[in-house]
Amino acid sequence: MTPTGQFAMLFTQLWGSVSLMRSIRIIQYNQIGDYPAEAMEDGLHAESLEEQLAYLLSHDYHITGLQEALAYMDGRKDLPENPVALTFDGGFADAYGNVLPLLERHKIRAAFFVPPALMGGHMVIRGHKLPCMKWEEARELAQRGMTIGHYGCNGRAFKRVPRQVIEEDILAARPLFEKRLGFRPRYYAVREGIPEPSAIAILQENGYRALLTKSPTKQRPNLYAVGRIQVDDDDLNIFLTKISGTYLLFKDSSYWKYIRKWSLNKAFHFISESYNDIRKRLASPPKPKGC
Repeated sequence: MTPTGQFAMLFTQLWGSVSLMRSIRIIQYNQIGDYPAEAMEDGLHAESLEEQLAYLLSHDYHITGLQEALAYMDGRKDLPENPVALTFDGGFADAYGNVLPLLERHKIRAAFFVPPALMGGHMVIRGHKLPCMKWEEARELAQRGMTIGHYGCNGRAFKRVPRQVIEEDILAARPLFEKRLGFRPRYYAVREGIPEPSAIAILQENGYRALLTKSPTKQRPNLYAVGRIQVDDDDLNIFLTKISGTYLLFKDSSYWKYIRKWSLNKAFHFISESYNDIRKRLASPPKPKGC
């Protein structure tokens, strides 16, 4: 088949899948723990994660595995009302030490995206070295029912990564996954960005069934641009907004640019933080001054 024919077939497959896609809440977490403030821009404290999981479980949300969530997206599976899937990016050591015990306590399955080249080492965030999991820990996660995926290009913004680098990343990762875990991952995740058709072709040729990124994607859902809801704030009110039906409606929409343009997202953060500050003050009135 000619390159033009291959591109046409790929476009037809993608458009066919897009037209049938259903939206679902897939949450994107990163580091979970107590790190220096500069390294916590995308991070969350373990206590906040526990609070969020408790809320989901006590308010009729159905936490499902990533495989089931993607099958729901493309119409191959039905799920109970309010389905949610959890993903954790970066392969940080805290995924094993902090996250796994919480998930097992609540009998929750989640997906962990690991950077093969950094396993057993560290990821540098704003000058701080955050330790990554060891391969043995990732293998144990898989044995305990968790999904292990490929965190692509060590967290670089996907839209800035040349096609050749993507291909090299995948080819270098394959033998590491096969040797260390005994299988190839089926899902590929990036920090942000949407792949070009040529990059999607590479993913498909290497057995990846989906690519997960960060919302907003500014396009209709499809399995090679799955927009996730990044949760990186300890404020429960902000979390509730991000899992709301309204947010779900707009997160992959072209209207998101107007929300960002008018800073409506920042306005809500300010209101929520002010509300929490007032609540704390009312809960802890000042002590009377001594004579």
